[in-house]
Amino acid sequence: MSARLSKFQRALAASPFLILAITCYRAMDIDKIIAHQLPHLEKGKIGWDGGSLPFKDFYHIKFLDDLWRGTTASFSPSTFGYDALSWWQMFTFLQDLGPLYAMWLLESYREGNQGTPAYFPTIFASAGQLLGIGPVASIFCFLCFVFAPRASHSVLGSPVRTPNAFILQSVLLLFHTLPAFGAFLSPTLEGKHYWTWAWQMAPLWVGVGNTFFNYLTKGAAPRIPPWVPLAAMSAISASTWIYTLRASPYTLWEIFIPEAAVQTEFEPHMRKALQLDSLFGFGSGYLWLVYAFYDLWAAGFVGKQWMVVGALIPVFAICVGPGAALAIGWVWRESVLQRVA
Repeated sequence: MSARLSKFQRALAASPFLILAITCYRAMDIDKIIAHQLPHLEKGKIGWDGGSLPFKDFYHIKFLDDLWRGTTASFSPSTFGYDALSWWQMFTFLQDLGPLYAMWLLESYREGNQGTPAYFPTIFASAGQLLGIGPVASIFCFLCFVFAPRASHSVLGSPVRTPNAFILQSVLLLFHTLPAFGAFLSPTLEGKHYWTWAWQMAPLWVGVGNTFFNYLTKGAAPRIPPWVPLAAMSAISASTWIYTLRASPYTLWEIFIPEAAVQTEFEPHMRKALQLDSLFGFGSGYLWLVYAFYDLWAAGFVGKQWMVVGALIPVFAICVGPGAALAIGWVWRESVLQRVA
């Protein structure tokens, strides 16, 4: 992962990301998820033992409603709570995505990333809504590492400079955090269903909203440092994680580690698929940080303390959740880049 490596050599070094992507996609078994959606779609309602709820048209655009209707059924064991264990896992998982999305968006503003895959996080985050963030994040991290600028004080060392971090924070809260909480905390099933629909296209609305409002305000909105949106998302993520640690009747192992056995029924398979989605999504993010730390060392920006920071991130993940833990690692890396810029 030295600065002297060619893109081909970096691709070989980054091949574990591709292994993660393939493994996650196969283990999640997307075809089985789609097959489990069909009975609900054929009946026109989400059904479970003891209840049912008719599907609604959210966008009133046939293509979009058809695209996301089955996904709302797949989320229903967790959002509706008829799989209580999955409720706790997904309640934290969606809030952990907040820091991850913030990091991806902030990286897109790094000068050296212009024109590389890292410049287009909205495309990959949106794909993750359909295919799972686990396999998509692994591919995204692979591409970001392979096409990252070579380590130098002028390119890799360029810090993040957002047009307006206040707007980025606002659209993340509005389009991601609010509907993600609504999908689990709304007092009615209809409300949970509504907010599940609203969250499905969150990455697209965040990307479009960020671009639109930056253009609309043209610098008139309040200016805040670029790390503030990440801190806000991390605080929400960590608070949700700590609440889960204190309030959940299940152990961390039960909530977040999937059973090894193949699951054939709808609820256990969705639980396992979403647990895998979370593990591989944040696992690939952690691996990308380790590679990025090594790049800093190879460029002579840091000493071997990068290994200490890398080793501490899993510890932080247990204490405050994987989203906030990755944010801590990203902020340390950014502080190094700010210092050498």
